[in-house]
Amino acid sequence: MDVPLVREAESAREAAVTAALAALLAAIAAAALAPTAPRVLEAVEAEYPAWARGSGLSTQVTLRVRVTADGRPARIEVEPYTTRHDILKRSFRASFDSAAVRAVRRWRFQPATREGRAVSGWIRVDVPFDEDWTRSPDPHAVMPDSIRSPALWNAMMGEWRWAALRPTPAGHPTLLRFRCGGWYLEADAADGERQGRFEVSSGGGPDDSGAVLVLVREDAVRRAYGMRFAGRDTLILGPWKASAACDTFVTAAGGPGR
Repeated sequence: MDVPLVREAESAREAAVTAALAALLAAIAAAALAPTAPRVLEAVEAEYPAWARGSGLSTQVTLRVRVTADGRPARIEVEPYTTRHDILKRSFRASFDSAAVRAVRRWRFQPATREGRAVSGWIRVDVPFDEDWTRSPDPHAVMPDSIRSPALWNAMMGEWRWAALRPTPAGHPTLLRFRCGGWYLEADAADGERQGRFEVSSGGGPDDSGAVLVLVREDAVRRAYGMRFAGRDTLILGPWKASAACDTFVTAAGGPGR
């Protein structure tokens, strides 16, 4: 091959390499200057409200946080929520909201950036709430003695069977067996036995007519019921937030705690 042709080919290769490097450097520079959102660097766990201890209740608060250019949470807003997916009434929910805000004020953030400079920006964060003992494989063994048998839980313990005033709605159990540790067993003719966790929201004891029972199956399906006792051995469950008569009565069949 002629020397001029070789030099021309080498020059073409050098030009191609130079162009590729220039394009790569331009992409890196563009990425460095692209705007970014704030992100969480360190999260502090929120304090579980004292009134709910021993209930096994779990929930989540979503917040919008305005993070300053130096990574501080300057403004915190509670996202609107719907009681359609949360059993907590507003008066009960307020204590979880306040605890979430207090915790996030102590969080550390990486600020947003624009053109390579730190700037203020918004971020949405979720603050979960659950009690430490409910995370145990056997919470009954580790839950504090002072909350092992609250009045309402103690009244619930044992085995209950449906005594329906009308046909049992599809998907509802015909047998419930509650354990102090926050676990329950349910059974029906169609699906057999299943286990899960239960949660109770109540402002009082067995006489509280506004208590709410939530059954959380192993597949995470949640079903909420209004609950009240009509005597020691009759537990009435009905559609939550419904004004119609209760679907079914559940009567005690004996068991521990009763």
